[in-house]
Amino acid sequence: MPENIIRIENVKGIKKMEFKLPTSGVHVITASNGSGKTTLMTCILRLNKTQAFNDNFIQSRSSNVDSYQDSKITYLSRLGTSVSYTYRNGSKSWRPLTQTARALNEFGYSNIIFIPTLGKRIYIQNQIIRGGQVRAASDELREAMSSVLENPKFSELRKINIGETRGRIGRDRREITAFVLLKGFKRTGNKRIRTYYSESSFSLGEIFTLNLLFELSTIPNDSLLVIDELEVALHPKVQVNLLKYISAKALEKNLTVIVSTHSSSLIKCATNLIFLDSDNAGNVLVHYNCYPALALQEVSVEEDLQPDFVFFVEDESAASLLREMILIYLTINPARHKPLWKILPIGGYPEVLRFTRNANNYLINKKIGQFAFLDGDVLQTKNQLQQKGNQRTNAENELWQLFQDLNDRTKYLSITPELGVWEWLNNHIANANNLINLRFPDTVIVLNTLITNCNANFPNQANNPRDEAKRKLFWICNEINAQTNEDKKRIKQHLFSSYCEDHFSVQNNKNQLNQLFGPIFRHQI
Repeated sequence: MPENIIRIENVKGIKKMEFKLPTSGVHVITASNGSGKTTLMTCILRLNKTQAFNDNFIQSRSSNVDSYQDSKITYLSRLGTSVSYTYRNGSKSWRPLTQTARALNEFGYSNIIFIPTLGKRIYIQNQIIRGGQVRAASDELREAMSSVLENPKFSELRKINIGETRGRIGRDRREITAFVLLKGFKRTGNKRIRTYYSESSFSLGEIFTLNLLFELSTIPNDSLLVIDELEVALHPKVQVNLLKYISAKALEKNLTVIVSTHSSSLIKCATNLIFLDSDNAGNVLVHYNCYPALALQEVSVEEDLQPDFVFFVEDESAASLLREMILIYLTINPARHKPLWKILPIGGYPEVLRFTRNANNYLINKKIGQFAFLDGDVLQTKNQLQQKGNQRTNAENELWQLFQDLNDRTKYLSITPELGVWEWLNNHIANANNLINLRFPDTVIVLNTLITNCNANFPNQANNPRDEAKRKLFWICNEINAQTNEDKKRIKQHLFSSYCEDHFSVQNNKNQLNQLFGPIFRHQI
């Protein structure tokens, strides 16, 4: 499906960045320092604010300091139309190179709302509230405030209209709505009168939450909502509650929500995480759907990790396999004091290597043992790089140097996870069938039938055997889920566990396991 794209060239510290605007749902963006998160937020803001560039990208009077002479920002709509903006010395402003600015209107959002750190976020009704008819706030807003802030007092949230309203929609404008909470009662003669305190007495975090939830209650369907630094003035628990509420609202209204953050709490609970990573030359690589650990290297890994060992792997499947291998190793080598260990999925194997290098330099306490565990097929890649010798490209040389520098801290799994398990299911079907059925005692799983049906559903071989194995293993998990109603993630873990139990029951394979983990767990590096 075509995507909306923003391309940034030679703006501030960014030499080049290409950002694909995500589809509906909540997407959390974080970045290493100086990777262009603020610049990207400004470029997104330009979708509905014509002065965004002139307000935020201010040309210095000097020709060689804070200059935008070579800068270009391009918007490519999903319909194929594009427009580029550059800074013009003559007009002292940013102008489009062509008259196709309609590209900004073709991004497909019914409305675009940007909530910066200040502005709308800290809005407090500054008119004098002279009283008036006090009415209950909407059920939606009262329930959301009570739930997100975990404070029942907001179930009594009330509002006063303090300005002119025009129809039903006008009554919901924030600038003419003041919010109050019940304070107590006072007596005037024989009358008992309620007294209130207004939003001007709310805490900063309460005001931030109120304004954001109010915006969510009125935002049109199919809108783009951008929230800069959601975590400001909010307790970590409230941050998480708020993100969950925004996610539910995005699903209800088909919103695309982009949240920028440096909060480890938000990064760890994000479903769709985007990480901006800049190299020394200013080229920004955008990691979509990345693992939290990759982004947390720029926030705080050490505060959350105090095990004896940390193992970095490529993905969740590798984590599942490594977990089972370690458990079997510790079973056959019982120790008086079992070590504490943690497995972190990072991404592709180059990212795992880079992360391992960075972690040892400054991210994680050096007393903690740190190792990269790469998939079995990466060994072939390493051997191919070695054979190339002087014929390696610059990128290949950089990768080869990583292998060399981390030689003592890099280990390899016995297989490539999905591919190895799929081959085991086919080649050891009797053992596999018995072990899998032991894990699902209330259902009879006929593995031979499942494999036959799976192959029938995928008659054409994929170019990449690993991709094919992933696809088929996913299908098998779905079928077992339909029969057992067991969680799919847990089913996959059962498959890896069954593989390890069978594979490492052979003495030679036990020896390999001892050779792999013995040097690690005997001594903390």
